[in-house]
Amino acid sequence: MIAFAHIAVAPALAQTAAGKPVSGDPQLPRNASSAKLQALPPAGFEGLDNAVSTEFDVVFQDRSIGAFRATFKDGQFSFDDPAAVAKALGSGIDTAAVTAFLSRPLAGNEQFRCRPGVVLAAGCGTLPGDTAGVIVNPESFSVSLFLSRQYLISMITGPRMLGPAMSGPSLIQTARFSVAKDGSTGASYGGTFDTLASFGQTSIVAQTTLSNTQSFQAQQIYAQHIWSNRRAALGMLQDYQSLVFSSYRLVGGEFGSFYGTMLDATNDTATPLEVLLPQRAQVEIYRNEVLVTAARYDAGLQLLNTAALPEGSYTVRIVARDGDRVLLDQTRTFSKISNLVPPGKTAFRIRAGERVEDNFVTGEGFSPGFLPKRTGELIVSASAQRRLGNAMAGSVTVSSFASRVYGESSLQVFRGKINGLAGAGVGSDGTYSALVSANLQIQHISFYLSARTTKVPQKALPSLTDDRYRAFFRSQDTLFGSVQAQVLGGSLGLTGSYSRSPDFPERYAVGVQYNRSVNLPWAAGALLSTGVTKSDYDTRFGISVSFFKRVDRKTTASFTGGASYVTNSEPGVGGRTGFSPVGEAILSRREQVGPVDVVGEGGAGTDADGDRAFGRIRALSPYGTGDAGVQWQQRAFGTSNLSYLLNGQTGFAIGGGGVKIGMRDPAESMVMLDLTDVRAPTNEKSAGQATSGTNTTTDPSENSGTVAAGGYRVTIDGRPYDYIEPGRRIALGLPAFKEYSIGLKPEGAPQFDIEATRRKVTVYPGNVVRLRFEARRVISLFGQALAEDGTPLAGARVEAGTDYAVADDHGYFTITAPLSSQLTVRRSDGTACVEREIASLIDSKAPSLLYRFGKIRCETTGKATSQNTAPDGPAGNRSPSSVPTANADVDPVRAKQVIKALTDANSPGTAQPDAPHSGLALLVAREFERQFQ
Repeated sequence: MIAFAHIAVAPALAQTAAGKPVSGDPQLPRNASSAKLQALPPAGFEGLDNAVSTEFDVVFQDRSIGAFRATFKDGQFSFDDPAAVAKALGSGIDTAAVTAFLSRPLAGNEQFRCRPGVVLAAGCGTLPGDTAGVIVNPESFSVSLFLSRQYLISMITGPRMLGPAMSGPSLIQTARFSVAKDGSTGASYGGTFDTLASFGQTSIVAQTTLSNTQSFQAQQIYAQHIWSNRRAALGMLQDYQSLVFSSYRLVGGEFGSFYGTMLDATNDTATPLEVLLPQRAQVEIYRNEVLVTAARYDAGLQLLNTAALPEGSYTVRIVARDGDRVLLDQTRTFSKISNLVPPGKTAFRIRAGERVEDNFVTGEGFSPGFLPKRTGELIVSASAQRRLGNAMAGSVTVSSFASRVYGESSLQVFRGKINGLAGAGVGSDGTYSALVSANLQIQHISFYLSARTTKVPQKALPSLTDDRYRAFFRSQDTLFGSVQAQVLGGSLGLTGSYSRSPDFPERYAVGVQYNRSVNLPWAAGALLSTGVTKSDYDTRFGISVSFFKRVDRKTTASFTGGASYVTNSEPGVGGRTGFSPVGEAILSRREQVGPVDVVGEGGAGTDADGDRAFGRIRALSPYGTGDAGVQWQQRAFGTSNLSYLLNGQTGFAIGGGGVKIGMRDPAESMVMLDLTDVRAPTNEKSAGQATSGTNTTTDPSENSGTVAAGGYRVTIDGRPYDYIEPGRRIALGLPAFKEYSIGLKPEGAPQFDIEATRRKVTVYPGNVVRLRFEARRVISLFGQALAEDGTPLAGARVEAGTDYAVADDHGYFTITAPLSSQLTVRRSDGTACVEREIASLIDSKAPSLLYRFGKIRCETTGKATSQNTAPDGPAGNRSPSSVPTANADVDPVRAKQVIKALTDANSPGTAQPDAPHSGLALLVAREFERQFQ
């Protein structure tokens, strides 16, 4: 049932504005006060209180799919042509099932409709859960359609591929350095320098190190090109992909598969997480009640991006929000495994070249150069990896070093709650190694086990002067295991480790540790820790409580207090035995010094291993980062020392025609962002071009108040990163082989207007993508619009930039717009009677947040007279309603005195530094002269 409420004056229904009655209707009675009010349907709608049959606008997944004829009667909604509606929904649905569903009457769900003027409640405008149906809005003749999961076709597809590179010639140079002095020894220094030059998907990579013992040394120098799941490289390459063998370097080439350009590779290596969203929403994924990732998704059946979720098998909580409303809250089981090739693909890699020696080869008289020494060993290596089912992968590698051959194989398995890895390697010289590791998750208990054995026959162990490739350095067996469980509101951990080698004593350690959060009324957070450890050289028991407290908005303090007991310290090493207090206090403070974030920290502590005190300071600026520290330490076995440390990081980037010297967070790819401050024309130009009697501006001293500081926070995929102010440039370091969405979010009420549409960028190694945003200064104008006769222009529409305002009954208005825009005043009939550049109305050199420019009068020609008035209060805080206009009654004698004073003030040699601007004074003089001569 639809009830239309229509208030009518009986017996008449309407009368024209000209006083003539509507045809067929009686005239209104002369004494309208005697009329009776009745609730009636609108004229012509008398029969619609029982049924409505008309076209309804259909909205599905936040988009309108068209208008379709339907009938709404007694709370039931029926489509006249269900097949046409189903066809309009597009792909991704089961058309036959949807047509059958829409062919039957559907409940209108009045209880879920959002009514005008009512605060939106949870569930308003959407159906709860995974429900199919409609919500009918009879007032607007619209209907929202919702389909449950059973009517939708899963759209899970293979991973999307990274698009082509967006940058031209680019260069990224980073530098990291460190200087340290420990005790009485001399200072040592070192640094790393990474160079990446690129043109699109082709790049040159160089990694160089510097130290006081080995000078400059090249670690890697190679050129690479990436295309269509392939990679080719040539130069000095480092191998880090071996599972059990030692890494090596070679001068040569490499060609093989490359799947790093797959944007959604986790679709094939993780449990797909699909959610059905009734509208665009923020979707959050939690693990153990900790937020792991959050992003916005469109309405419909969406596949969530799980790239940020860690490996393993566990439960996740998925929450979808629209503002404060929770649209979806579900718990799912999730599993993820990494480093798997796509289904149906076989990854391969072929390498060939000559091995070069490693930099750790040292000895008396060793003097390495910039490039490493070649060893004469010819290397040929081939590897392949293949998916075996949905959650298993196998790989094999065969490498030849001169006359020796080494083979390696591995198997990675991920089944339910178990993640396992097994690998083995063997050489023709009799060396071999094998390893196994596994994770198992059962409810809130997790198990981990890792074991490895390596055997090197004595005859295969080369001398120190022999620079042949060493697959393994020594024989050794290691074992490590742990169990983590939630017990009594805390975390209980059991660990054990064992290692043995013919060249070293056997080592073992077992321990139990328990941690639990505790509530302290005077602390922001606290953690209780206790545990026992038994090793081959001592036994330790300890208990401590750690907590931190916020001193003020910028300062925090942390404290640890407790005790430990140590027995059987290793003979010959010394150290404290028996009871030892455990204590530590640290004070940290953060300050913002201009664009630099400064963090200072200091503290002292003691435990069974010794006493210590330290202080350090860290600075992060747009041009680089650095930290310096000093530490004193008294070791338990008697020695003490004072050490110093200095670290720094910076670099520069070139790309897109721009240069950024100094970088806060350099990375293998950069986004250079310019926020240009687009300024309005100056008053000199505006004043010089204005016609007589059409422009005056105020004394700059009246509006020279400080403008509130404000800028923009750069967002990457919706998450906040660096801060930028108009007129500045920043460089953001980002991991390569990704696609990002870059945007700007206002922060600190910036007095600018920008086009902040998010920009999509694609980055490969060495790329520098340059983005430009324009910030146009805006100002809030307060004034009074007058008609030609000087009366207030009530209801005038004032337009400027993208903003508009409607003047009140006294003609007053406030509007905000860029300084470079034009202000237009329109009468009630829509005709423009004022068209004026804002820069001609104000002093653009010293704008305030609210600029009061006085009264502006319409003219029949479309031009206007701006009538500024002297302030009756503090500078820039005038009251336009309390002062006369320029054409009010003014003593002509006094007017001529003002004209002469203004003219004399701008004569050669008489202008004062604080005098009004010459153009301004002359315009005022001409205005007075025009009005009063």
